[in-house]
Amino acid sequence: MSNFKPGYLKRVTNKVFPKGRRVQFFLCVSALLALVQVLLSSFLVVQIGSYAHQRFLFVILSGLLILFCFIAFSARSPTYLSSLLKALLPSVVTISAFLMLSFPFGEQPYSLVEAGMYGSFFLVTFISGVLLASTFCLIGYIHFFVVAMAVTCILTD
Repeated sequence: MSNFKPGYLKRVTNKVFPKGRRVQFFLCVSALLALVQVLLSSFLVVQIGSYAHQRFLFVILSGLLILFCFIAFSARSPTYLSSLLKALLPSVVTISAFLMLSFPFGEQPYSLVEAGMYGSFFLVTFISGVLLASTFCLIGYIHFFVVAMAVTCILTD
């Protein structure tokens, strides 16, 4: 219990992974964009419709997050990237299952697109969680996310 003094997480984060605050900031900004898009999309004026706008934003956000997480892991060292790829194997199997199970519905419009989007959302959730945990920024991100969720829920009520 003596390790959990005020400022302990900041010291550990800066000592273990100095760029941890940048990682946390980028993921917090992307979470805030996603929350605003999900909870406040009916209030936004867009040309293509709110659901299509949500899908485009989520695909762009998830692509940027996946790219950012891979860059952050590869910047640390090649061993972190190789361990990440080993940890991603169950996620890749699940994403492949999403895509394979959508083939029987191939005649329906957007069947592969929806399965690919669900797969990318699943992958970005896993890889950003691993990145937050490895940089010791998970607690700060959870605090931010809970406050942001509460504020957006109060605004939409």
